Amino acid sequence: MSTGAGLGALEAELEGAGANASRAASLIAQLEAQTASLDAQRRALEEALRQSESELAALQADLRAAQAENGQLKAQLAQLSAENQALKARLASMNETLASLNATYASQISALRAQLAAQLSGGQAGLEIGSTPLMYVLLAALAGVVAALVVYRRRRAEE
Repeated sequence: MSTGAGLGALEAELEGAGANASRAASLIAQLEAQTASLDAQRRALEEALRQSESELAALQADLRAAQAENGQLKAQLAQLSAENQALKARLASMNETLASLNATYASQISALRAQLAAQLSGGQAGLEIGSTPLMYVLLAALAGVVAALVVYRRRRAEE
């Protein structure tokens, strides 16, 4: 019986070793599956990293372009500001010219009125030039002055 018992023990050990080998094979299969899964996750993460790096590079390029455009806009703003100052100075000069013209025309109108009053108080002598009365000539001159002012102001407004 000792042989039979030894044989039974060997068979039991053999069965145990077979079960261990089966568990080991199962564990190996599980580990291989986990390795494959982890490898797939690694590849997915590497692809996500590449996409993120690509997006980052695109965003950095956009940022550089926006900064360049910002610089151009700042330069354009400075140029427009200088032009604005020049136009303000020109407008101030034109306003001074207009005020001077207004004063000149007012002075001329006053002188013409005084001359007319003097001629009227002195009688009718010299009131008519040819067949046109002096009053109509003065009114035409005044209308010309007013028309010149209107044209001047319109041109100034257009500029």
